[in-house]
Amino acid sequence: MQINCGSISSVEQSAIFASILDPYKPDVIFGSESHLNSDYTSSSVFPPGYTIHRADRQHSGGGGSFFAVNSPIPSYVVDELPLVPDDELLWVSLRMSRTKEILLCAFYKPPSASATRIDLLSQSVFKAYARNNQKHPHIVIVGDFNCGDIDWKKDAPIPTKQD
Repeated sequence: MQINCGSISSVEQSAIFASILDPYKPDVIFGSESHLNSDYTSSSVFPPGYTIHRADRQHSGGGGSFFAVNSPIPSYVVDELPLVPDDELLWVSLRMSRTKEILLCAFYKPPSASATRIDLLSQSVFKAYARNNQKHPHIVIVGDFNCGDIDWKKDAPIPTKQD
């Protein structure tokens, strides 16, 4: 499930979030705009039964991404894949039985950020590919790209040839 939370930091917003999850009981939830920071423990905001992986915004209000993974599914944060420590990019590995590793990537580009932020995402994906010895890892990218402000003629992504 993917959801733009518009903040889950209050008790009321956290309850609304839990009520959205209840009928579906998703195994993996990606959330953006959580508005969480180190003042909020995961257990005070998220319903039980999930392992929470967060990328809180460090320098201002708003923002923040997370993955909530059904607790029986083994998961961990892959710290070496984001290129810029302050970037709102979160990589999580899932290990499902009898399958290759599944890499989940949560990406957030603030509306005011340059399109070059997407180039950093691209470089991070290439790094994930190299990390897996070029064995085509399963990668799922979700996020809030906020690309409405991009002038596609001026800021168009530059295709690159990768061997």
